[in-house]
Amino acid sequence: MTQTYDAWRRFIAGRDPALLESLLADEVVFSAPTYWKPRTGKVTVMIVLMAVTEVLEDFTYHREWIDERDWALEFSARVGDLDLKGIDLVSLDGAGKISGLEVLIRPPNAVAALRAAMEQKLRELQAPLS
Repeated sequence: MTQTYDAWRRFIAGRDPALLESLLADEVVFSAPTYWKPRTGKVTVMIVLMAVTEVLEDFTYHREWIDERDWALEFSARVGDLDLKGIDLVSLDGAGKISGLEVLIRPPNAVAALRAAMEQKLRELQAPLS
């Protein structure tokens, strides 16, 4: 499972969509405070994750708690002129693919700004947020 973790870190650094596709399970579930309900499926989650890598600036992981199939990754980033902090909770399936990704972000004004920026980016990509 460390191969998946290493590949995830390479994806975050390089934003390679082919690498991301190889990491995600077909029925991956993505939950974030910018959505009312979870997003499911590899294609949908890939669109969202690729968009968020363009929206968030200065994305940096700070602390990481890694268990065989579960990770908690603390990060900071900026959206516009607002700083945010968050945690990625990642679950792997038996094949080492990412089957779940839940994102927790604060403060609330940064979440609102992120939602607005994601709505704009997904409109540009012609991919709905809701």
